[in-house]
Formats: sequence, C-alpha cells, structure tokens
Amino acid sequence: MHIQAFLDQHGWSNFQWLIFVMMFFVAFFDGMDTAVIGYIAPDLIRDWQISKADLVPVLSAALIGAAIGAIVLGPLADQFGRKTLLLFSVFIFACCC
Repeated sequence: MHIQAFLDQHGWSNFQWLIFVMMFFVAFFDGMDTAVIGYIAPDLIRDWQISKADLVPVLSAALIGAAIGAIVLGPLADQFGRKTLLLFSVFIFACCC
C-alpha cells in the first residue's frame, strides 16, 4: 500500500476535521498565555507596584518549563511512547491545577 496515494484518494473525515480543529485551539491557547503576559506586563508593573525584575520569573516560567519539558520528556517519550507520556503530562497538569 502506498500511503501517499491512499491519502490523496481519500478526503478528511468529520472526525479528522474535529481533531484538527481541537488541536488548533490547544496550540492557539497554549501560545496565547505567553503573548498575553508580555502585553499586560506594563499594566501589572504599574498596578501591583513592582519592579520589572520582580516580574521576570513570571514572564520566563512558561518558556523555561517548555524547554525543560522538551529536553526531559522527549527522550522519555521515545522510550515509553508518546501517548503514555502525553497522558502522564496531562494528569500532572490536572493535579497541579
């Protein structure tokens, strides 16, 4: 079976479109927090009466967490499977929320 020919002959199902749209929104809102915090940082500094240096940990936490997660969980996902690590990560995230 030629995968490319099979994919070219068959359109996307409704289920595949649903998954695509859901994953688009996951990626959109995952990146939105980083963009929004940069946008509202000047107001936070003014309203909370803190220095820029005090806000640095907040601004960098998501990026540092993503970098550490990629470095640590990438090799583990290769070893244990991506689905297993994804479910584990979602579980940890849910518990911490």
